[in-house]
Amino acid sequence: MSAPRPAAAWIDLGLLTACWASGFTFTAMALEGMSPEWVVVFRQLSATLMLIPLAFIFGKVTPIPRDLWAWLIALAIIGDVAPFYVISWGQQHIESGLTSILVTTMPLMTLAMAHIFVPGERMTARRLLGFVVGLAGVALIVGPEALTDIGVSEIEIIAQLAVLFGAILFAANAIIARKMPAMDIWMRAAMVNGLAFVIALPFAWSVVAPPASFPGWWSITGVVGTGIFASGLATVVYFRLIDEAGPTFMSMTNYLVPPVALVAGVVVLGESPSIWALLGLALILVGIAVAELKWRKSASE
Repeated sequence: MSAPRPAAAWIDLGLLTACWASGFTFTAMALEGMSPEWVVVFRQLSATLMLIPLAFIFGKVTPIPRDLWAWLIALAIIGDVAPFYVISWGQQHIESGLTSILVTTMPLMTLAMAHIFVPGERMTARRLLGFVVGLAGVALIVGPEALTDIGVSEIEIIAQLAVLFGAILFAANAIIARKMPAMDIWMRAAMVNGLAFVIALPFAWSVVAPPASFPGWWSITGVVGTGIFASGLATVVYFRLIDEAGPTFMSMTNYLVPPVALVAGVVVLGESPSIWALLGLALILVGIAVAELKWRKSASE
């Protein structure tokens, strides 16, 4: 049997979940003063401005070999710029609850891709069962009624496929990050966010004009917050977690973000979770336990 996950991997899993969960609130704040295209631009800029000095302090800044540039550009496009735009476009035509469920298929896609492309990341029956149970838990938290929002019109089908494509891009990005040759994590995070900014800027400019006036401190706080936490710090933890525990383990953050949002709503906003949400939370925890906890084999095995 494989060894249990180190405690550091579980800590990083929780930290990455918290960073990505915060992105929903910060992004909502940012969108009150600027378009989605420019939120991406300023988010990546904020992350880059934070990571560059930290790379000099904590990382090992060296010239980047030519063979690594293609990897960095791929991570910037496949993991940052492209999924945001295709998912944002798809969400304009389908309900947000259905979008959440479609995006949360990413761990299953990562599990399948890792089985093929990453040595040692095998798709066992127990792990597959755990991931399916976790996905069912997310569906319950979002609300079973979200599944009734599956559309059959041409635009709805295309939108649903676009969101699924975004989930595929996220899964592929995790595999690319695992297969990439060794590089200092701080440098890698700074370069990926910087390249994403360079790629997103001309695209945003061609689609919609930049904000004509100051968007307001609320919106600025949101875009800087999502840049620092959901892009900057999250990218560092993301690469570290994939390096130490693999892409499949990292992908479980998709199952943990909805419960974090659920708990935050109860603690911060005083919301009362539904029985479906509580059952969903229980299913997610059971799914993770089935997929990751190492069970003692009996003497007859």
